Amino acid sequence: MAKHDIKFGFVQTARTLLSLMLWQMVFMLFSAEGMAAAQVEGNLVVSSNTTPDGINYQGHIYYIEKPGTYTVSMAEGADYTRDVIMVETSYTEGEVNILLDNVSIYPKYDWIYDTAGNYGAPAIWLWHNEKTNVNITYKGECNLKGQNTWSAINKYVASGVTGGTLTIRPYGGEDDILKLEGGHGIGHIRDEYDEKSTYEYFCSDNVLVEGGKITGGMGAAGVRNYRIEGGFHEITDIGDVTIGSGTVIADGPCKDACVTYIGGNFYCKNKEVPVKNTKGERLYQVVLPAGFGLTGMQIDGTFSPCEADKKTENQVYPYMTKGNHTVTLCYDDGRKEDFHISFKGDKPIIQEPVEAVYPKWALLDISKATVTGIPDEVKFTGKRIILDTIKVVLDGYELIEGTDYVVDYNDKNLEEGSCTPSIKGINSFKGYAKSKQFKIVREKEVNIPDDSPAYTDWKDPYEGSSDKPAKSGRGQAETRYPEEEKKTGTGGGSGGSTAITQKTITLSGVKCKKGSKKITGKVSEEGVTVSVKVGKKKYKQATVKGKKFTLKTGKLKKKTKITIKVTKSGCKTLKKTFKVK
Repeated sequence: MAKHDIKFGFVQTARTLLSLMLWQMVFMLFSAEGMAAAQVEGNLVVSSNTTPDGINYQGHIYYIEKPGTYTVSMAEGADYTRDVIMVETSYTEGEVNILLDNVSIYPKYDWIYDTAGNYGAPAIWLWHNEKTNVNITYKGECNLKGQNTWSAINKYVASGVTGGTLTIRPYGGEDDILKLEGGHGIGHIRDEYDEKSTYEYFCSDNVLVEGGKITGGMGAAGVRNYRIEGGFHEITDIGDVTIGSGTVIADGPCKDACVTYIGGNFYCKNKEVPVKNTKGERLYQVVLPAGFGLTGMQIDGTFSPCEADKKTENQVYPYMTKGNHTVTLCYDDGRKEDFHISFKGDKPIIQEPVEAVYPKWALLDISKATVTGIPDEVKFTGKRIILDTIKVVLDGYELIEGTDYVVDYNDKNLEEGSCTPSIKGINSFKGYAKSKQFKIVREKEVNIPDDSPAYTDWKDPYEGSSDKPAKSGRGQAETRYPEEEKKTGTGGGSGGSTAITQKTITLSGVKCKKGSKKITGKVSEEGVTVSVKVGKKKYKQATVKGKKFTLKTGKLKKKTKITIKVTKSGCKTLKKTFKVK
């Protein structure tokens, strides 16, 4: 190439670059003028590098009239604005991308009214959103408030029309949060529609919340295909929403709302909301302990990310159909915890009993439970009477003492007199079961005269034998009675009081091995009551068949102390301890 050609090429390149720089300066100048005009009334800066002519400010409203990418931020020195952002692309196909950068929009108007005649306005209004897909990204702390009954983000189309999508997501910073206030956070003007109105508007469909953190109202009454995927959201009311993953904490539902649950941690605190699966089947809540470091849970093998902390009572709240299920909690350090769930009526049964705090609305009332095992009388022992024979059954399910209910003897179980134990529901149960009074009585001494019919025909087995015992006491020979009964004289002559000894029960073949989930053994008598105490837990009654007994437990740990107590009327109480090997 010749030198003059090279020189000419450099000159042309320089002219081209200079021309581009001049055009860029002109563009920035006009853009800056437009932006400056937008700051005058509303304290907002609405700009676009892609579609600067898509912004139009009129009468306290920033109109976004064309698809494109827009940034909304506060003007210098402004803390909030009273203006409204309206996306009025209506029937235009394409996408509107809006970045909210630390904005606070609190509209205040008396010229826009809803179907009930309430004046006000939303913070962001998607007007006749029928073909345009809108993506809202929030950066830092963004506050949007709907005035009066208006939603913070109002999105609707004419009745029966399928609208474009609305996707809401965080910018990606740790401090990103979207705070919503108003009649609803995202949705229509109101959650009750005026059936007499000539123009019926409904929320559009296709609303997606992608991760992040949203607080305040997020109920969207009437929205179709409203879905939450990921994130950690604390909301006051929840509407017709599908929860696919993430953590959602709600105070309660909107009127007539129904949640579709696929996965995630859904904690509804104050009021029950109907929950179903994608097949329309009713789902039931299960509460499991979790905590810091939780990354998600698998329900029957299907994983969904979620979190648990103090705001969720350090628990997770999966929902499932009646049947047998497995829930696996997964943690960031690689730990996994398995829980096996079955159902007895509407009550979920967790194979390994756990302590959990249930929402008040989810508690089952035990006032209609059947209580048995409280005797009419109990002998005075000088020690506090603890009944290990009490059974509480609700809807066919036998409740577990210490897990489902507690018994309080109200300090009336030590001395002689009457005692009515209180049986109070705990964990997933509430209320009091109908109890029964029993009496604590002293055993009276019974004097049996020597000529009592029970002994007149008895013959001394030592009669005529050289092994006959020598006399003892005050001239009274020791006398032995059938079936190990013994009559002891207390003075000379034939008179005196009588004490009857009881049969002795023996215990054999006790098995309580490490890792086992049951304790078994054999007793020498039928018709006995066997109570077993594992460690420091309360006694539980074992199942007895003939002379064999079985008690189902959790996994036994090595060196755990096992106490077995065997009782039967007319027999001595047997009490033995063992250690798990």
